[in-house]
Amino acid sequence: MALLQCLRHDSAAYGLMERVAWPDGPVCPHCGARDRVRRLGGSTGPGTWKCYDCRRIFSLRSRTGFHASHLPLHVSLQAVYLLAASRAEFSATALAKVLGVSLRTACQLKQRARDMMPWLAQQLAASPPGPREIAAWAQPAPWQDPPQRAQPGWACERRFERFMDALAEWRQAQPDAAFLLLLKALSSPPQEVAAAPPALADVGLGEDDTLQLELDFGAGAMAGHVPPDGLSRLGAQLPA
Repeated sequence: MALLQCLRHDSAAYGLMERVAWPDGPVCPHCGARDRVRRLGGSTGPGTWKCYDCRRIFSLRSRTGFHASHLPLHVSLQAVYLLAASRAEFSATALAKVLGVSLRTACQLKQRARDMMPWLAQQLAASPPGPREIAAWAQPAPWQDPPQRAQPGWACERRFERFMDALAEWRQAQPDAAFLLLLKALSSPPQEVAAAPPALADVGLGEDDTLQLELDFGAGAMAGHVPPDGLSRLGAQLPA
């Protein structure tokens, strides 16, 4: 349950993705620096950081499967969880209704998740995250700022209620482990992927599919920033 609370609103979702993407603390995706990386506040968007070595500003989503997405991060993570927990059996119509996305977006999400299921089954059989590891992901890391009390809006709360109701009907074995495996893969920089993913042109996407993929998953998908063995078919991000 603690892990699911990280999907309730954007503040908690960014905290979770920070821990998954940067287990040992923030890393600049441009120069690789660790020591002089600071979070930006004020009018900057959530998940915005600055490296004082190379003087460049970057987002938590930079060079990940969530790069340049137009979707709120908590909605994206809810979609990842539903598709992982249901092993992509969750219907596209229901996904669109629960998350408030278009049916076309939901259909594409479902198809790419279905293509990824053999990869996920292998990972769950080989080295799934254990209960202690899952519990650790749900808690703030020592290097993170103390979590702030968030005030989710009415629409955010209603979406989370729909998400929890849907999950109660579709949860299969190891839902948290399946979700974290997908999230870690989507949060990994390209250089950490074992094999270079093929370009979109190599996986049979047409022009319309490519345009919608960029809209649905972010510009990172256009650059091939997705894991191999099926994640290249999943693409790069999810809902707004």
